[in-house]
Amino acid sequence: MRESDLIEHLLTANQLLPPLHLSSAARSSDIGQNADVFLTARFAGKSLEFFNFLVEVKAQSTPQAIHQAISQVKSYVKVKDDPDVHPMILVPFLSEDRLRELESEQVSGIDLCGNGIVTIPGRQLIYRTGNVNRHPESRPLSNPFHGKSAMVGRMFLSDPAVVGGDSFDALGSLRGEIRKMGIEISLPQVSKAVAALREERVLGSKGRTSYLLDPNRLMDRLATFWKPGVTERLFIKLPEGIAALSRLGNDRELHWAVKGVSSVGRYSAFGQGGPVQVAVSNLRKAMTLLGGEKESVPNFADIQLLASEQPGYYFGNEIDERGIRWAGRLQTWIELRNGDARQKDAAKEIFQQILS
Repeated sequence: MRESDLIEHLLTANQLLPPLHLSSAARSSDIGQNADVFLTARFAGKSLEFFNFLVEVKAQSTPQAIHQAISQVKSYVKVKDDPDVHPMILVPFLSEDRLRELESEQVSGIDLCGNGIVTIPGRQLIYRTGNVNRHPESRPLSNPFHGKSAMVGRMFLSDPAVVGGDSFDALGSLRGEIRKMGIEISLPQVSKAVAALREERVLGSKGRTSYLLDPNRLMDRLATFWKPGVTERLFIKLPEGIAALSRLGNDRELHWAVKGVSSVGRYSAFGQGGPVQVAVSNLRKAMTLLGGEKESVPNFADIQLLASEQPGYYFGNEIDERGIRWAGRLQTWIELRNGDARQKDAAKEIFQQILS
C-alpha cells in the first residue's frame, strides 16, 4: 500500500470515525499547507460546529513510522500557530499501544480498520479500538522476537552496554557478543533484527549506533512470541542426580542447559517440584553421555530430557563449578511468564531483577 492510496481514501471518505463526518478535504500542497491533507469535519448532531485538521499520512503502521508521523504533524501545527487547527495522522492500522501513544500526545489518529482516536483537548474525545488488522505488513524480517533473531534483543537486555549499528564493525561486534553467549548467528540476521527492532521502537538510534529504548516492551514481546520447540521428551533415573549433567559437556557439538523452570531456585525462593528439566539439541547423544535408565513414571524420574533446537534455551547460560549449565535470568523469566499462576507470580520478582 502506498501513501498516495491512503491520501486518496481520505479525500473521498465520508465518515472519518463515527460520529465524526468529513465535510471537506484537500491535499495540503494544493492550498499551501504542510502535512499531506487539510480537512474539515463535524460531529453528527452538531452541524454548525466544524473542526480543522492537518493530517500526516504514513503507509506503514510500525511504531517507528507512527512516532515519526506524530512528531511531524505536531511540528506542522506548531508552525501554523492556529488554535483552530488540530493534528491528525492516518495509517493502515492502529494498535491499542499506538492509540495510547496518540492519546498521550494529544494527537488524533484514524486507520483503515475502524480504530482511531479523535481528540479536541478540553472539548471532545472519541476512542475506538478492537478491530483486527486487515492490512498486515511484510518486511525482510517478520518477527525479531522469535528464533535466532530474538537473540539480538536478548543481547541488549543481557548487556546494557552492548551497541549495535549500521556499520559493519558495529554489527560484527554485536554478532560476536551473541556468539560468546553461545549462539551462532549470521551478520545479515543481526542486521535485519536491529532494523526490525528499530521499527518496533524497541531500539533507539543515534547516528550509526543503537541503544535499548523500551526494555519493558522488549521483554513482553520476547515472552509473547516464545515457543519451546520441544520435539521429544524422555524421563530417566540417574543415581548421581543432577551432578551427572556435567558429562553432557564432553560433547562440544551438543547444546544443552537446565531449563528456566528448573533454574528458578538460583534467582528466587520459588520452589519447583518434579524431575529437573534439561533441554538438549540431540536426545540420543545426551542419553548416551548420561547413561541411566528410562523411567515410565514421571514422578519417579530424576531428569527429564527435552529435545529442542530453540536457541533461547542455550543463550546466556550460567555455568556453575560442577560444569552444569543453568538457564539465565531472562530465559527463566520467559518460561515462568508463560507458566501457571504460581510461576507467573514468581516471574514478577525476576522481572524486577532484570530491569534493575
